[in-house]
Amino acid sequence: AAAASAPPASLRRVVSSLATAATPAPCPAPLTCSSGGVCEGKLAPWRHLALAATGLAVALLLCALLLLEESPSYLARRGRVEAARRVLSRLRSSAAEASEELKALVRGGRAEGGVE
Repeated sequence: AAAASAPPASLRRVVSSLATAATPAPCPAPLTCSSGGVCEGKLAPWRHLALAATGLAVALLLCALLLLEESPSYLARRGRVEAARRVLSRLRSSAAEASEELKALVRGGRAEGGVE
């Protein structure tokens, strides 16, 4: 009767693996750990990683800011039609296609309230 109430072996394995995964890993050598498993030291390694990731994100955003152009629809809404034409001519396969799209953008801008 006692064996019938015991959980199945597969459930015991799952619970055991979860308990093992929840056990904190030992701290690296230059750091000391408190009883709660919190690593303390001069500068914890995660701070280095956070700083590097932030620096990388800032560098990528600055590159994008310098290299990417405004969208043709933004330029057309602002009345910068020639700049929109240049951008569209680089993005489209033919000048006719770029011209048609620019006309649609200018018409759309006027329909929305005119060019600012």
